[in-house]
This record gives sequence, structure tokens and C-alpha cells, in this order.
Amino acid sequence: MSTRPKLERWHLLFEGNVQGVGFRYTCRTIARSLGIGGWVRNLMDGRVEASINGEPSALQLFVEQIAQAQSGRIEKVRKSIESSDPNGVPEEFAILDTV
Repeated sequence: MSTRPKLERWHLLFEGNVQGVGFRYTCRTIARSLGIGGWVRNLMDGRVEASINGEPSALQLFVEQIAQAQSGRIEKVRKSIESSDPNGVPEEFAILDTV
């Protein structure tokens, strides 16, 4: 009997100089390289919001790689866990329209 890996869904808010600098495209590239599903979008208040799902170790690596790739641009990252086991496998990572 095979066991499914534990999956989580994290909600992230990035604050700082995170718009107009390729931030969302960097998120998509990193997420796809790690097999993470979810989405990223700009918010009208200047923050960037993301919802990511996958194995917790991959999600943590995603946050670390974004921080490294966008060094000096991120002032704060707010993280909350939305679900401890989302249904199914991660969907493909997408860039959504600004809200």
C-alpha cells in the first residue's frame, strides 16, 4: 500500500518592492521547478499574494529561493497554512490578474 505524501497549502503575502521587478515570473519559475502548484498575483496596495501547495519541504524551499532571488526587495513575508492536506495533486502554477 502506497501512502500519499503529506501536502499543504500555504497563503503568502510579500511586502516591499515586489511589483514591477519580475517577482511573479520568478515565483512561477521556481514553483514549477519544485513541482509546486498554486498561483501568484499583484495586489492593488503594492503587495504580492501567493497560494502555493505541495510537500511542506518544497514549500519552504520555494520561500527561501524567492527570498534569495529577490534579495533586498522583500521586507516581510506573511505566511499562513490554509490546509494541511489539499485534495489531489498540485495544479500547475499560474500568474493571475491583479486585484
